Amino acid sequence: MNECSEKMTKVSSPTMTVQETARLLGVSPQCVRVGLESGAFQFGTVVKMKRNVYVIYRQAVEELIGKGEPNVR
Repeated sequence: MNECSEKMTKVSSPTMTVQETARLLGVSPQCVRVGLESGAFQFGTVVKMKRNVYVIYRQAVEELIGKGEPNVR
């Protein structure tokens, strides 16, 4: 896979990392983790395992910061 297609794959992924989300929101990664764990952030979920897994939905974050299309249901 070349560099261009790697970037496109990352950008078009339906999920985001804690670090990406923190950078977009202007907060620390720990703030994102705690916000998801406490239910304060509604753009993702936490899967409780030996080590927590954070699933953050790109579309929900982009809607929150005004970059995405509203999700009409």
